[in-house]
Amino acid sequence: MSIVTTPGVYFIPHYSVYAGSPATSKLRVVFDASATSGSKSSLNQCLYTGPKLQQDIVDILFRFRIYEYAFTADVCKMYRQILVLPEYRKFQHIFWRPSPLDKIEEFELNTVTYGTNCAPFLALRVLQDIAEQECTDLPQVRNALQRQTFVDDICVGASSTSELLQLQSDLQMVLGSAGLELKKWSSNSVQVLSAVLPENRAVTAVNFNDHDGGLVKVLGLQWQSYKNVFEFKVQLSSKAFTKRSVLSAIAQIFDPLGFIAPVVFHAKHILQLIWKTELNWDDPLPQYLAARWQAFVEDLNALTNIQISRHISVAIFRSIYWV
Repeated sequence: MSIVTTPGVYFIPHYSVYAGSPATSKLRVVFDASATSGSKSSLNQCLYTGPKLQQDIVDILFRFRIYEYAFTADVCKMYRQILVLPEYRKFQHIFWRPSPLDKIEEFELNTVTYGTNCAPFLALRVLQDIAEQECTDLPQVRNALQRQTFVDDICVGASSTSELLQLQSDLQMVLGSAGLELKKWSSNSVQVLSAVLPENRAVTAVNFNDHDGGLVKVLGLQWQSYKNVFEFKVQLSSKAFTKRSVLSAIAQIFDPLGFIAPVVFHAKHILQLIWKTELNWDDPLPQYLAARWQAFVEDLNALTNIQISRHISVAIFRSIYWV
């Protein structure tokens, strides 16, 4: 952002979000472009969201499972690497000061801003443009950017380590020429991880549902790259027993490939029984339903023992087809 002398047309309120405890987690700034101004309109009301460019997560994960060797990488601070044309920055002004003792000053945000409803389209459109313009002789990189990128995460694979290393090198070269850097690398190939600095590697399992402003869902699909398996992270709470809390908890179960479909079905069956009682949203559950829901939540810990192979051998399907 840059300090300005000309007043802006719209000022975006902003606040902090923590993924976990504020004492241990990184602070993320969220900009509320849906806040209404004196004219009773917000910036988001005046912006088009743009057509949907995001690939379906199910399709990405299915293709991610085909190859024996794979890696994921994160486009570092993707929105903040994409400049907005100067004539449109007047709609992205904020007030800011380093500390409460300093004078409040007016700043202009120079890049795509998280919180505007067109931000996902603008960022993905830039990646598409890079794929179309810079990957004429690099079909694997073009495929990675157009078909295997979910928000800012790239999930790709190859049939051999040498092919994967070449894809890694080409991807870094193409994105680097556009000022984009890849971090949080994770792979089941030691050679791929050795090609990046230790600080640029993912320190934990890759979450496939951490794309909501830092508010991580509590039951998520993870890829443990060193084991090359999918696992589930379980953190549901059993403290609240209302129809609202049960529905909220079920909505947080992230299972795009249906690995734990029977578990989700059972949770929705309990919700159906709750619905039949015709309780209000915040009424306490009857004892028998509260006990059933609590038992379900406590049993969810067993999901941490489930490990599902990421790799699906295409040769198996080929042999079955020909038989």
